[in-house]
Amino acid sequence: MSFHVLRFNRAASRYEPEAGIQLRMAGKLLELWKGPVPGSILELGCGTGLLTRRLCERFPSASILATDAAQAMLVEARKRCGDGGGGRLVFTELDARGNVPAAKEVISASPFNTVCSNALVQWFPNLETHLRFVSKLSAADGAYLLSGFTHSNFPELNELLSEPPFSYRDFPGHDSEEVEQASGNAGWKVSVLYTWEEKEILPSAREVLRRIQTLGSSRDPHSGGRLNRKNLEWLISEYSRRFSEGGGVRLTWKPWIALLRR
Repeated sequence: MSFHVLRFNRAASRYEPEAGIQLRMAGKLLELWKGPVPGSILELGCGTGLLTRRLCERFPSASILATDAAQAMLVEARKRCGDGGGGRLVFTELDARGNVPAAKEVISASPFNTVCSNALVQWFPNLETHLRFVSKLSAADGAYLLSGFTHSNFPELNELLSEPPFSYRDFPGHDSEEVEQASGNAGWKVSVLYTWEEKEILPSAREVLRRIQTLGSSRDPHSGGRLNRKNLEWLISEYSRRFSEGGGVRLTWKPWIALLRR
């Protein structure tokens, strides 16, 4: 089991109350869709069903196959979606990175008119491989609605983790130029792509770390120094010293959304 799957399995039961930015990203994604109701939708990385429930509401006649690599997330999504799909909503396990075989249920239901993923692809270092995988599951005139975060998401935390005792060199995410290049190489045309920034003021540096952990967004410990007690104390102290603002500390999100077409 990968680090990311393990992390999201642990976060599943606590995830949704903390996922304000992910909820707003889901709403912005659906605002991009101006076409007719798709007949079939594949959702990748459905998590707890934040986007899934909105897909059911927006496209009441579409068949929806919602997938995730984390079993605990699928369990949570089924509970939260209930019978909202009216029998046309199905859940199944799928690793969407693109470097492993697709599940039989997904293959048999393809090609899909529309594919969606929300706050997922930042965890895939090779975005082009993922997009080629999605292309194989899409209709010839298919569309892909997706969102993610840039490399500079959580700039405050990244600044600290890039320094000793951590010295991280790689941070998850994809910038606009990378999305455009990977899309073109994988046979997709970028119809819409834009980024924005949201700033939160949280009570303390400890609360920042708790929020990130609860959302499953912790950095892979293999990327740099370990978060032992001494390093954690340094991180909290430096975060509080450098990024205090408005009676708390600052946490900055840098998301993007896109609509790709074949």
